[in-house]
Amino acid sequence: MSSSKTLLWFTFALFLTVKEAKVEYSKIKDTVTLDCGDADFNKEYEWKYNDARIIQMGTRGLPKKGNIALARKAKLNGVKLIIPSLELSDSGKYSCIGLTPNNQLTIQEHQIYVVTASVSPSDTVLTSNNVTLKCEVGGGSTAQAQWIKPPGFEPYGRPENTVTLSSVTPAEAGIWTCQVTDNGGSVVKKMEVGITVIGPLTSPWETVAPLGGSVELSCFLPTLGNLQIVGGGWSRNPPGNIHLPTLSTNLKRLYWDKTNVSSRVTFSHEELSTNFSVTLSKLEVDDTGVYVCTVVLEGEKSLKTVTNLKVTVGQEFMLSPISCAFVAILTAWVILIVLISIIAVKHYCKMYNRFSYLKAHCERLQNERMAEFSPPLPRSQYRAEHYLY
Repeated sequence: MSSSKTLLWFTFALFLTVKEAKVEYSKIKDTVTLDCGDADFNKEYEWKYNDARIIQMGTRGLPKKGNIALARKAKLNGVKLIIPSLELSDSGKYSCIGLTPNNQLTIQEHQIYVVTASVSPSDTVLTSNNVTLKCEVGGGSTAQAQWIKPPGFEPYGRPENTVTLSSVTPAEAGIWTCQVTDNGGSVVKKMEVGITVIGPLTSPWETVAPLGGSVELSCFLPTLGNLQIVGGGWSRNPPGNIHLPTLSTNLKRLYWDKTNVSSRVTFSHEELSTNFSVTLSKLEVDDTGVYVCTVVLEGEKSLKTVTNLKVTVGQEFMLSPISCAFVAILTAWVILIVLISIIAVKHYCKMYNRFSYLKAHCERLQNERMAEFSPPLPRSQYRAEHYLY
């Protein structure tokens, strides 16, 4: 810079006005527009990032960009600086130095903190796997991050930037929020990330069906998300004489492959999505066993579920655990009532016998007492006896 220009800036510095720095928290990939305070568009001004030049506008109206990476994407709108597609590294101090219409030197500063939230290894995860949530605030910020969990939007654990969810379940799926709070306790930014939990495959643990009848081997996937199913199917453990269908894809559409499938097995011929149930008919005793439903997703990820098939002969049936508990409780009540009734009857009989004995005893005493005293003679007999004497 020439000595005359240095002298000019020194003269302006005598009338320097420094505006209070503006603090902003911005989301990653957002676009921010920074103002240059009272600087005059028609006069010379310069934008800096942490004391490195971004862009300088001379009196001739020709911009001169700096050598930093930020300068290549920054744009001017008058004296305002526009920064598109923010990155975490764009956090820092931005300064605009210019002249007011009264030729007074003015400096406007902005402190930008870029906030980002992410899920790893992916926002779509299989059930029972681990997920890490990370919330970052660039620029050396001392702000605290608190994760808010769905569906009740309650704080998850203590404030920290990174949390790990172990063995996730569908209950933990949904929108998680990173809430950023500054040193004053004010919420300055919220970032949201979504978690999709795939699985588990669901099927009844045990299925009972009569000999010669039919049964549905149920297999259902509650949520698929954005993952694609690339294979899978039904199998029996141990393998038997019955051949079950497998899943195949055709132009990214999912169907049952009916090649070499036993005639006793029926299934849908339509495009499949989340229901992978099949029906087994004309049941035989040898069909009893463990049946496994497998779904293979892209990335060599797979889900499995098993159901135990029991083929019964005659009228055999099984009660569910709840039904068994109900029957046991009802039986206990019946036994208790019967015992109470027996005790009551025995007590009644005992009391009745005691009462009968007392009644008979009283009658016997009364008869004995009456026998001790003879009844008086009639008057006629009494006179005859008197004259005889």
